[in-house]
Amino acid sequence: MSRRIYENADSLNKEGELIRRFLEVQYPGATYMKLPISYRLDVGIVQGGVITAFAEFKCRNIRMDLYDSFFISLSKLMILQDYASRNLVAHLVVGWTDYMGVFEPRMTDEFEIRPGGRTDRGDPADMEPMAHISIASFNVFS
Repeated sequence: MSRRIYENADSLNKEGELIRRFLEVQYPGATYMKLPISYRLDVGIVQGGVITAFAEFKCRNIRMDLYDSFFISLSKLMILQDYASRNLVAHLVVGWTDYMGVFEPRMTDEFEIRPGGRTDRGDPADMEPMAHISIASFNVFS
């Protein structure tokens, strides 16, 4: 049985705004292509007709300084690390209410793994090992 998709028009609109903001800051003049779900990341970044990087985008409805770490599914972080280990540029981009943070995954990154996940949707598949990445590990943009 396949997993339910929780994206909706509002979340996709917020993600689109974050993608455009990220491209303006990190890849001026670039475009992006939304990737099929089988790629496990959100977009490929296109420059001069060539995909030069990949990225996962997360929108949060909290200030960046509310917690000391950002948590993400361990499996998602492992996908980002796998891309990076193959010499492909991969970004984790988080949009908080006050800042945008960009994390460049490496195989040598230090993070804690804790049980956790979302509880607001009542979906047991939302509970899984979570990687807690220090906020200090992000490059931060206004």
